Amino acid sequence: MKVSSKISLLIAGLATLSIPLSAQCISLAGDWEARIDSAQPKTVKLPGTLDMAGVGTPSTLKPAMEKPQLLRLTRKVNYIGPCTYS
Repeated sequence: MKVSSKISLLIAGLATLSIPLSAQCISLAGDWEARIDSAQPKTVKLPGTLDMAGVGTPSTLKPAMEKPQLLRLTRKVNYIGPCTYS
C-alpha cells in the first residue's frame, strides 16, 4: 500500500471518529441561578461572567486618567471564590 493511500485512510478514519464527538455537545446557554456564599441566588445569563451579571463587590476605583486607573485593568464588580450554578 502506498504512503499516500495510508494517509488518506488515516484522515478518513479520523474524520469518522469526530462525528460522534460533535453530537455530544450540550449547550449551557441561557438563564441560570448563581449563588455565592450564603447570599440569595441571582439570575445570570450564560455565556457571560459574574462581572457582567453584577455579582460581587462593586469596584470603588472611579474612572479617571490617573496613575492607579492607568496601571492595570479592573472589573466593574469583583468576586473571588466559589460560585454554584443551578
